[in-house]
Amino acid sequence: MVHPVVSGGINDAKKCLMQLIEESDADSLADKIFGDWTVAMEKIYGPISGLKIPVITVRISPARIWQTHYARRIPEAGDMGIYAFSAHVFHKRCIEAGEEKYKYAQDLADRIMTYLLKVKWEAKVDCPICDIYDMQARESEPSRGPKAQRVCRVIIEGFMLIKRIDS
Repeated sequence: MVHPVVSGGINDAKKCLMQLIEESDADSLADKIFGDWTVAMEKIYGPISGLKIPVITVRISPARIWQTHYARRIPEAGDMGIYAFSAHVFHKRCIEAGEEKYKYAQDLADRIMTYLLKVKWEAKVDCPICDIYDMQARESEPSRGPKAQRVCRVIIEGFMLIKRIDS
């Protein structure tokens, strides 16, 4: 018999990850994190308002689940999930002399990754994530076209350890 998952599902984990990313730089990221990772350029650049960045998009894929014992970290047994994620950090192109065009996106990605590594998971009782690990960041061109020339993207990839609670 299959039991519904009360917490620890993909949607719950994604919402928690998006909240944690916003907490990493709450002043500049409020309402700028999207779960739709195929965000249109219009959300990043408007003809009247100009650049609306930074913008972060989040994707979960793949999600693996299996029966295991959590060992020392969590003294329980049950379903465990390991969800791969990517967070696409869009920021304006740096035009400062002597700096890489990716500087602003790189700096924001560094702040996000540093914050995620320092989270005290035992204090996040409403969050199904137990740990985030094996993160890496890489530069990527956001898309082609005149609007995209003003935008740089850094992709953060990593894994989330998910504690699942079945009813």
